[in-house]
Amino acid sequence: MRIENNPIFRILAQRLRGPRPANPASPVAADEVQLSDRAETLRKAKEAYAALPEVREERIAPLKKQIEEGRYQIPERELARRLLDSGEE
Repeated sequence: MRIENNPIFRILAQRLRGPRPANPASPVAADEVQLSDRAETLRKAKEAYAALPEVREERIAPLKKQIEEGRYQIPERELARRLLDSGEE
């Protein structure tokens, strides 16, 4: 049996030589991703959400002031209506 014809010997010889240099003349295929319409919509929504401020100060500031001054009244009927409406879903 001759060692040169053994496939293991050829694999070992290739590994010892190292990787082949890339051929600069050959075109390189670029990776490409295509998003579905839904994925694109979700991506845009995520970007828009990320751009929003964490707290809407224009709504919080007047309520905070009313609470600090002891003038804030809990709208009991509105609260009850919203609680009942949320249970219908």
